[in-house]
Amino acid sequence: MTSIVHVDTEALRSQAQRLRRLAWEIETEHMDIRQALQRLKVAWEGPSAWDFLLEAYGLLHRLEANLEDLRELIRVLEREAQKWEDAERFWYRYYRQLPVSTVKTSEP
Repeated sequence: MTSIVHVDTEALRSQAQRLRRLAWEIETEHMDIRQALQRLKVAWEGPSAWDFLLEAYGLLHRLEANLEDLRELIRVLEREAQKWEDAERFWYRYYRQLPVSTVKTSEP
């Protein structure tokens, strides 16, 4: 029995593009938050301000790490789409052009 696996590479690339837009939006918000915190740092002083800013910058750091993880996932999607497209080209180039009698199957 021959099994054929198909991956919709356009769907992978489309999802990567949506995630890329999301990453851009998150990065824009991240920069806005960082700027707001810089302004707050100037306007608000004291122990409670430092506690708040310390926690806020810690959250920003976690957001940066998650954003980098998102970017890596985007790269993985793009690599996977490319690998499947390359495999499909290989299949068509080397196997589809062979006469049917030369293609071996593993059917019982």
